[in-house]
Amino acid sequence: RCAGACRLDVHPAASTRASAPRLCTRGAVARPAGVPPGHLPCPSLSCAPCAVVLVAPPCAMSRAGLGGPAGTQFWLISVPLEGRSQQAAWAALKDKTEQEAELATSYRFNVPELRVGTLDSLLALSDDLAKICAFAENVTNQIGRQLQELTDGEPLSIEGMPVESALTRFLWDEAKYPVRSHLRETVEKISTHISKMEDALKGRAADYNGLKGQLTQLSRRAQGSLLVRDLAQIVTQEHVVESENLTTLIVVVNKYSQQEWIDCYETLSQFVVPRSTKKLIEQGDYALYTVVVFRRVADEFRSEARAKGFQVRDYTHDPEATVTRETEEGALREGVSTKEQALLVWCRTSYVEAFTSWVHLSAVRVFSESIMRFGLPPQFLAALVRPQPKMDKRLRTALSALFAGRDAHHWTAAEDTAAMGVGALSAEDLHPYVSLTLNIVGTGA
Repeated sequence: RCAGACRLDVHPAASTRASAPRLCTRGAVARPAGVPPGHLPCPSLSCAPCAVVLVAPPCAMSRAGLGGPAGTQFWLISVPLEGRSQQAAWAALKDKTEQEAELATSYRFNVPELRVGTLDSLLALSDDLAKICAFAENVTNQIGRQLQELTDGEPLSIEGMPVESALTRFLWDEAKYPVRSHLRETVEKISTHISKMEDALKGRAADYNGLKGQLTQLSRRAQGSLLVRDLAQIVTQEHVVESENLTTLIVVVNKYSQQEWIDCYETLSQFVVPRSTKKLIEQGDYALYTVVVFRRVADEFRSEARAKGFQVRDYTHDPEATVTRETEEGALREGVSTKEQALLVWCRTSYVEAFTSWVHLSAVRVFSESIMRFGLPPQFLAALVRPQPKMDKRLRTALSALFAGRDAHHWTAAEDTAAMGVGALSAEDLHPYVSLTLNIVGTGA
């Protein structure tokens, strides 16, 4: 029998009624492939009327394919009491996960008793919460990655404490989100705030990256190879002959073709001034030469030089170009520094806000999923579980065995799940407890 509001005597995965899977499979989240388990120190907290279990395996990446800085993955789950007191369920959890097999270390976690409302409103909200939580997680980690980029990989923190510690010490902000408010109102308030932060991040990051790109391009022109480098710092007035009939061309020659250039440049076209070529500089794989030609054959000379593998640079000598470039570079550096500092301050503040909002949303989601799974009044245990290395699969098995109750055979029939046509659901997706996944980037794990 489903412990949620539908109370159907069916296997959740096998039900053909449209409402049953929505009520019975809430919170079924698979662990991303390729995410190894590990250790995470988490402090203990006292229990609240409604609570959840967090399983925290740090991973080399915040989730498979996520990219970016290293991070930590948590499983956020709520387990049914099944007629036991919270203290008895807690003792059973610790005994199973710590003393019998040393699978994990267990702690407590807080979620308040929120306003439930009607079943229809809870169902509608539950459908939206998964998307909103994923959106909040994405925005939080975007801000985190931007912050780490600005701080050269400095581990993220929340008000001076590591992100993992801030998560394990989470307390509901009653002043900002009253527990007696409608859940929909609370979720929409948080979602709107996160959307504004995403828009602000895009705008600020675009401004900063735009200026940084201009500075990079300017530096590339000043320090790149002779094929792209700004010539104002190399070519001086004494290198240039300009008159009504004559002009000076600047030619980039491969350093291994310099003798060929000297031998053939006078024959590339008519009206080339004999013995007029001069070598200005050799850098990397190229050397820079000047040559004086008549203006009327300049285009012909460029074409013939290109055919021989010599690159004629487009250049007009301007004595003020160096001063102009230095002034432009100075202004860009100052602008980048100002934008970077402003973005850094904004990211530090906004990461705390986004992270806190995301965890509040996760608390709302696990509460609503637990109500639909286990029914009213709230009957689930709060705890934080830290798996030992490479023990996440065994821990899942132990938790399933401990909290499956009379319907244990429903949760272990992997073949039946696929046979009943549930689509993408598999044995790894279904648990006898609500299970969410939180991915935190940049924790230094």
